[in-house]
Amino acid sequence: MTNTINLAPLVNLTNLNIGSNINVKNIIFANNFSKPIPIVNSFAGCSNLERVYGCIEIANTYRTFYNLNKFTVHGELTDNWKNLSKIATKEISGNNYDIVQTPM
Repeated sequence: MTNTINLAPLVNLTNLNIGSNINVKNIIFANNFSKPIPIVNSFAGCSNLERVYGCIEIANTYRTFYNLNKFTVHGELTDNWKNLSKIATKEISGNNYDIVQTPM
């Protein structure tokens, strides 16, 4: 069982509602800067959600990431990033994805 939802092929996604899904750990959206995926529903209740990947536009700012103790915008903050490019590759469920560490 994977804890990753790969929605990257759904480039025209306009609505996703997975609220209270305690099994999801990562969500991968399409990474198209000219057409970000709108986030209109809250992820509240997705207590194991750690990271959202891809280019998103948060259209609903009311409790979008409310009470998600494992969630991080920055991803992994480790010494592995020092003196390296801020772009790295991470394997998620057998697939490699480029990730960017954003500044604090």
